[in-house]
Amino acid sequence: MDPVLLTCLIDDDEIFVYAMKKIINMKQLSLETITFDRVEKALDYLSEKQSEITAIPDVILLDINLPGEDGWDFIESFEQFSAEMIKKPKIYMLSSSANPVDQQRALSNKNIENYFVKPLSKENFQSIFGTWPA
Repeated sequence: MDPVLLTCLIDDDEIFVYAMKKIINMKQLSLETITFDRVEKALDYLSEKQSEITAIPDVILLDINLPGEDGWDFIESFEQFSAEMIKKPKIYMLSSSANPVDQQRALSNKNIENYFVKPLSKENFQSIFGTWPA
């Protein structure tokens, strides 16, 4: 399976972001990965690029707990302009907590593909990217 073109990682944990980018690059799961440490920055980017098909991520990996606005705030704001986007990214909610309330909330939201507890497993990566090269 071909790698996705663009992955967006929204997380403020520098070590997690570094590890995720390393794995994604090493396994060639995505041709490019962009990162944001704040929801506001990610929303500004997506809003600005919503009509540029190559600038819109295929996959968004979204942490729940972020400084300022959190992952839920991102989803709420994203819903306001996502209908205008030339393509719609698949959003995966990430958390270091296995809180069943968060998991149920995420899985019941039509904009969220799935919910994964950090750190991500090989199976999680396969679910997100459709592959796990040897």
